Amino acid sequence: MKNSSTGKNKITRRIFLPENLNLELFVKENPPGFPLDIEKTKCLLSLVVEKKAMYFNTDKNSGFANINSREFQRIDHDYARTKDYLVNSGILWSDSNYVNGKKATGYKFAPKYQKPVREDVVYKWSLIKKIDAEKHDMPTACRYLDKWLNNNLKIDYRKALETARRRFEEDLAKKDTKATDRYNCSLINIRKIHRGNLYFKRDKNVFRYHSNLTNIPQTIRDFIKYDGKQLIGIDIKSSQPTLSCLLFERGFWDGTAPFSIYSIPAGKRNKLLFNKKQIITIKQQQEHNTIYLMLAFMSRKPMNSDFFEYKKLIQEGQFYEYLFKNAPVHVNIKTREEAKNAMFYMMFSDNKDFYQWSGGFKRYFAEQFPDVFEVFEIIKSQDYTLLSKLLQLIESEIVIDRACKRIAKEKPKLFIATVHDSIVTTIGDEHYVENVLKEELTSVLGFQPRLAQQQWKDQ
Repeated sequence: MKNSSTGKNKITRRIFLPENLNLELFVKENPPGFPLDIEKTKCLLSLVVEKKAMYFNTDKNSGFANINSREFQRIDHDYARTKDYLVNSGILWSDSNYVNGKKATGYKFAPKYQKPVREDVVYKWSLIKKIDAEKHDMPTACRYLDKWLNNNLKIDYRKALETARRRFEEDLAKKDTKATDRYNCSLINIRKIHRGNLYFKRDKNVFRYHSNLTNIPQTIRDFIKYDGKQLIGIDIKSSQPTLSCLLFERGFWDGTAPFSIYSIPAGKRNKLLFNKKQIITIKQQQEHNTIYLMLAFMSRKPMNSDFFEYKKLIQEGQFYEYLFKNAPVHVNIKTREEAKNAMFYMMFSDNKDFYQWSGGFKRYFAEQFPDVFEVFEIIKSQDYTLLSKLLQLIESEIVIDRACKRIAKEKPKLFIATVHDSIVTTIGDEHYVENVLKEELTSVLGFQPRLAQQQWKDQ
C-alpha cells in the first residue's frame, strides 16, 4: 500500500487490532514508565489476533493463542517489558502456562477488547522489512501443497465479507460465545486471500497442514476459486471413529499389520510417544509406554463382537445414527450432529470425568462398546491428548504423505489442497482424487471407508 499524505510515496503494511482499541490514547492514559514503540506494540497485538484466527477451529486452549518467544522477537527483540505492560495494564490476558518443549505461553485479549477487528497500518520501514522477510523466508511445509498457495487462489471479496457479517449477526442473536472469534477468523482470512497474503505451516507434533483455507468457515470457502475454477472437497465421513478402527488390531501395535504404528516414520512416531528426556528407542521403552499397555490388553481381549459391531456401523455409515437413536433420555442427544459432538468429547477429553455429570455419554458409550471404550481409556491413561494426536498423525500420514503425494506424482499439474481429513481439488477432477484417497485408506484400514463430496459453490 502507498500513502501520499506527505507528498511522497510511503510503503505500509496492514495489521489487525480490536476495533475499540485506540492504542495511542490508551498509552497516554496509562503511561508504561518506559519508552514504548507504538508500531512494534501494534504488531505484537496483531500477532495475537492473527494466531487466534489461524487456529480458531482447532482451539483447545480456552481462546488463548500460544505464542513462543521467537515469534515475539521477530517483531521486537526487547519485547518482554512491552508484553508485560500489555498484560499488567489489562489489554491482554496470559494463561501463565509454559511447558518446556511442549507448550508456549498463551495470550488473548481481555473481555473488553474481544471485539471484531479493524485494520491498521505500520509505517516504520524496519518493521516492514521484518514482516516481509518473515513472509519470504517462510519455511517449506510440504512442497507439493505449498506450490498451490499462489495468486491464482481468489475470493469474491464483497460477497465473502457480506456473508461473514451476516453470520456474525446471526451468531450474536443466538448468543454464540464464539461469534466474535469466528467472525475475526473469517475477516482476517478473507482479507489475506484477497490481497494474496497466503501462509502455510505444518504442525510439528501431528503434522497437519495449516493454511488460509484450513480454518475459514465453509460458508466463506464457497467464495474461493482457483484459476477461476470451482473447488470441491472430498472428506472422510466419521473420520476419527473410522481411523480409530486401526487401534483395535494387535497387528497395529506389534508391527505385523500392513499398516502399523511402525509404518509412521520414526521421527514423527517418537515425537508423539516419548518424552524428549527418554531414550527414544521403542524396544527399550516398551514396558513404559502405550504400546506395551495396548499389547497387554490385546493379549487378553482379542477382536470380538464389540469391535466388530463398532466397525460394522462405521462401514455402513450408521454409527452416529445408532448412537442418538439408542441413547437414553438422560444422555440428551437427539440428532446426528449432537452424537458427533458427544463422540468427540468422549474420545478427546480426560478419563477423570467418567462418574461426573459431564460423563453421561461416556457411561452410555462404555455400555454399548465396552472394549472400544477401554482401548481409548488405555491410550489416554497417561496423557489424555494422546488419542487425538495419534489419530491426527495417522490422518496426516494417509491424507498428506500418501494420497496427496501420490496425486502430485501422478498428476503434478492438478490443483490440490487439504483441510485436515479433506482433499480439495477443482470440479471435474474429484473422481480421480476420491479414488486415490479411497485406495490409500482401504490399503491401510483393510476396508473401504465412506467418503463424501462437498462443493465450494456460491449458492
